[in-house]
Amino acid sequence: LVASSTVRRSVLSSTAVRALATGGMPAGMATPPGTGVPTMASTAGPHAGATKLDANGNVWFPRAGVDLDLLKGAIIDAGAALQADHPGFHDKAYRERRARIAQRAYDYKFGDPLPDCDYTKEEDTVWSIVYDKLTALYPTHACNEYLQCLPKMGYTRERNPQISSISNVLY
Repeated sequence: LVASSTVRRSVLSSTAVRALATGGMPAGMATPPGTGVPTMASTAGPHAGATKLDANGNVWFPRAGVDLDLLKGAIIDAGAALQADHPGFHDKAYRERRARIAQRAYDYKFGDPLPDCDYTKEEDTVWSIVYDKLTALYPTHACNEYLQCLPKMGYTRERNPQISSISNVLY
């Protein structure tokens, strides 16, 4: 079974398998409150402990949209876990902004309207630079299907795209 969301894999010990088979919880596993979905703990990788197991000890994955709400705590980082070598590690304003954006994502529940992000002027300027660089590469690097669908997305170089707008086009 996958022990974490990293490439590293491990095999559950026979003791752990017996514990699962009898309804117990082997060492290193816990059931997050209210989820009923056990989590295998891991100490390695950026998503340590993110792999979930079902009641039969099989790797669990979301089968319905509402199941995604069970995963967000394992994948949303509000800024506290930045590594010391991250460019924003010592930038209080950056960390606070990152925390606010992450909180919006964490508060989102499947089926709610997707929240927009209030991008700053500086972020929109960065988007414009990226947009110009990428669109210059499209003729030689983008497939025909991408090029045919791109106008429908409504991207502009002036403003970062919002996830709600992208989602409305895709769904």
